[in-house]
Amino acid sequence: EQQQQQQQQQRNHSSHKHYHHQKQQHQQHEYLSWTSVELPTDIQVHIFSFLHPKDVVTMVSFLVDPPLSSSDDTNNNIPSPVWKTLWERDYAWVLKEFPMGIQAQRRSFESSSDGTTEIISKFVYFAFGLEYTSYLLAGQNTMRGCWIGLHGHLYDVTDFLERHPGSPEPLLVEAGKDCTRYFEDLGHSQSARMYAQDNLCVVVNASVMDGEGGIGLKKWKDLCKKEPQQSATVSLFSRGQRLFIPTLESIRNQLQTSKGEYESRYIRNVSYPSLGPIRIYYDPFQRQWKSWYIDPNTFQPVFC
Repeated sequence: EQQQQQQQQQRNHSSHKHYHHQKQQHQQHEYLSWTSVELPTDIQVHIFSFLHPKDVVTMVSFLVDPPLSSSDDTNNNIPSPVWKTLWERDYAWVLKEFPMGIQAQRRSFESSSDGTTEIISKFVYFAFGLEYTSYLLAGQNTMRGCWIGLHGHLYDVTDFLERHPGSPEPLLVEAGKDCTRYFEDLGHSQSARMYAQDNLCVVVNASVMDGEGGIGLKKWKDLCKKEPQQSATVSLFSRGQRLFIPTLESIRNQLQTSKGEYESRYIRNVSYPSLGPIRIYYDPFQRQWKSWYIDPNTFQPVFC
């Protein structure tokens, strides 16, 4: 009797697996049937503009005729209407509305030897999503413009410098980059965190706030006005947690490798009259790691 029960359980298990396998095949067939429809490029781009980037990557891999390099390899820089559309939706506003963004983009194109203008590919989209803090905040450590990165979000502390309990100097030294570790090591109080969140935060990374469900950079004040009750209960500080930005792992690994090579080949072998260490940032448009430092005489940033 036990043997018969075991045989019946095995048959039921096999039947259950077969059912789910057929269901999965049916769903995949329906999906492939939809994505194989030859829609005009502008219609495809419009559809993609409503999707999360990870869904775009998945869908493009199934398309018979993807819209103009939307599935481009991470090793090239082919412009894509799909990723440019997503770029305009998620990130472009930062480079157009904030002086630091305008300055950062101007540096990118002024340093271009071939007059390259803005080219948005899949690589540029995801690389900017990972390195926006170092790119945007580079050089933003002066009395006229002082910004810091905390837990993936950007804070304008320019007007707060003179009121900082620890004097302006520590902020100026640490500004112009992500200073989450420094901030946490000092053990700031809950009231200090809430003050920073309510009064100094300007730009938030939605993917850090909402995990993989969030998309792009947002204006913190706009989010507070749009969802006042929810934003009032949100903490932008993930104390003790390592910052993790969802992205394509291939691009994350590529940037980490190139950063290590840049540090070992260049940073460790040069010497500048710098106040503090030489800082590096990634330029997604030039696809290069670059550096800057603080001049000890003028206390101004110098890009090299």
